[in-house]
Amino acid sequence: MTYLSIFMGCSIDETALYIFITCSAKDLFSFTIPKALPKGYKFYLHVSGRMYLGNKLNIMNFHAFVEESQNFSRENGKTCTYTLKSEGLVECLLVFGFIDKNNKEDLYAIQIFPDGTKSIEKTD
Repeated sequence: MTYLSIFMGCSIDETALYIFITCSAKDLFSFTIPKALPKGYKFYLHVSGRMYLGNKLNIMNFHAFVEESQNFSRENGKTCTYTLKSEGLVECLLVFGFIDKNNKEDLYAIQIFPDGTKSIEKTD
């Protein structure tokens, strides 16, 4: 995978929040959780994708950090890493953002491909 670095920011209740995402030449995917969140907000991140199996005739789905995504147990300011073998990668999808105390979501989706190209969009 081509080296990739994404810096995303948004503002919640006049508080600027940022996420840093990198994919290195050594097949390591990493992201850093924001250090502080506005009161009453949870940080949401779901990492998934598709990979070829062996001879590239079959594809399997993968999900990273499932437990942390389901119970919002990430530690603020922590950098998390995941080994992502780029040679078999079809795509990687990150959905991240913030959920308020009323469960209103403010989420973004980043789709990453093995050649390093990406698309970023706000979800509805």
